[in-house]
Amino acid sequence: MKFARKTVCLLAAVLLLLGLAACGGPKDTPASSPAPAAQAESSSEVDHLVKLCKVWGYTKYRHPTFLKGEKDWDAELQALIPQVRAAQSSQQVNELLHTWFVGLGEVKPSSGLGAFVGRLWTSLWSDTEQKSPQGGWFVPGDQDWVQDEGYLGEALAEDLGKLSCDLSVPSSNAGPVVWKENGSITFSNETAPDLDAQDVDMRLTGMFRFWNAVEYYDPYVDLTDQSWEQTLQEVLPQMLKADTQQKYEQVLLTMAVRLQDEAVALWDMQTGVRVGLADATRYAVPTPLAVVQEQLVVAQTIEGCPLEQGDVLLAVDGHTIEEQAQRVAQWYSTTREEVLLSSAARIIAAGDTPQLEVTVQRQGQPLTLSVSAEAAAAIPQPAAYEMLEGNIALLHPELLENEAQLYAVMKEVKAADALILDLRSNSQNGVSLGLCSYLPALNQWALTMYMPAGICPGGYTQQTIQYGYISSPYLVAKGIYPWEKPAVVLVDQSTASVHEMVAAILRTADNVTLLGRPTTGALGGVVYLPLPGGVRISFSPNAMTAADGTQLQRVGVCPDVYVEPTIQGIAQGRDEQLEAAWEFLKNKGR
Repeated sequence: MKFARKTVCLLAAVLLLLGLAACGGPKDTPASSPAPAAQAESSSEVDHLVKLCKVWGYTKYRHPTFLKGEKDWDAELQALIPQVRAAQSSQQVNELLHTWFVGLGEVKPSSGLGAFVGRLWTSLWSDTEQKSPQGGWFVPGDQDWVQDEGYLGEALAEDLGKLSCDLSVPSSNAGPVVWKENGSITFSNETAPDLDAQDVDMRLTGMFRFWNAVEYYDPYVDLTDQSWEQTLQEVLPQMLKADTQQKYEQVLLTMAVRLQDEAVALWDMQTGVRVGLADATRYAVPTPLAVVQEQLVVAQTIEGCPLEQGDVLLAVDGHTIEEQAQRVAQWYSTTREEVLLSSAARIIAAGDTPQLEVTVQRQGQPLTLSVSAEAAAAIPQPAAYEMLEGNIALLHPELLENEAQLYAVMKEVKAADALILDLRSNSQNGVSLGLCSYLPALNQWALTMYMPAGICPGGYTQQTIQYGYISSPYLVAKGIYPWEKPAVVLVDQSTASVHEMVAAILRTADNVTLLGRPTTGALGGVVYLPLPGGVRISFSPNAMTAADGTQLQRVGVCPDVYVEPTIQGIAQGRDEQLEAAWEFLKNKGR
């Protein structure tokens, strides 16, 4: 990860500033299969363009001319692209880029407190030992190339070295990144012009903007299986050939998938819907689905649909579930392979027409059924909370509409002997964060959050997130009290977004036990980057680890008690994880 080791610690309420959002959207819009890998006319051309991408991005986020909004960073890039493509050697590229850099204006050493702090941070970071993500402390990613005279040439390397971090410059809010008062960022000064797909300069502008924004403002980029620079090197030839809007979007999606983060998606800015999943949910299997032993299983029978609880999906319209999942994996960014079935179930279990031919395994035998995708009925929702046998309260936080409802429910359950919190959903509902205030874990760090450091692109400041009951008149007036009795939190692969963070916080309390399966492993806020072509890409500009630095992204929050549901249990209409939580609290938790 690209985290900074030399950082600043703050207290709890910072979690609320993330502007948390779920990683998906209300619906999906189509894209066909990604374009096959294409080869550029010359490997040297790709190498030259990769260098241009890196030098332009490094300069874009550091040069005073751009930070103050005095020049159009996209126009500068588009003027350079044809020159670099025509260059005959790396030395010629270096000379072109150096001439361009000098033409931006003199970089004068800044004075004042902001510049002093910036230079101090730069010095500290350069002297800090890089550690693995599991170590919990992180420094900016590999930027040694900036000082590599063999790669850039002596003149360019020397001049890029003048772009030191400066605390004072980003505050102008006229540059490519705008900083909010709470420390979060936006890309509101970026534009999303219409795309002439025949204009390779504009296509590369979109690609280079995406690559550099992630390189410097996505703290999870170093957790991917493949380096982000290697992705640029491999995908760039495809962008050179992507002469339609659809192919252009497909290349951007290919890059997005390599980030392996469910926060990463491509959106149509005009319609607000997600691009790239072949209109997938329009004709989806209408029943709720569960993932059991890496299989999609019908979780509930609905009226008018021949599928039954416990049916294991084998194929839809002649395509096996494995084939469907492989197709979706080409566009759907997910933290790890086993999470894909859960997070993209409705996309995987879908066909091209309203009448689906669905093959299932029922009681050990294959069976093919005609299923209407339009047969979906309203699925009954459980109550926000209920009392179970043994005076155990069960709460579904995602069904609460506001904090007032949460306070009312927690007042009702105060007399319960134990509490079960069901967090098995990808919830956008920030109401569940209020549950963390009831824990008696005062002065205990729950999570460590990393936010972009304004003074140095690619660096991150560290902030501690601390929750727990505090007996203040304000909270007492709301009816908040310390919950000191046993509690079980239910989690599984669908636990993501706000719920995943709540689970990570709640587990720090001594009276809380997590039960179920590991969570999604996608934590952080979401920022949107406009791109040419009327689209925008979303990704996480913030990162979180456990308080001790343990990695959660792409790993998930692991339960204290592991419980895997069974196909037989689902067929019988049982919630085996809930049953296990009830048994735990009845027999062991008290």
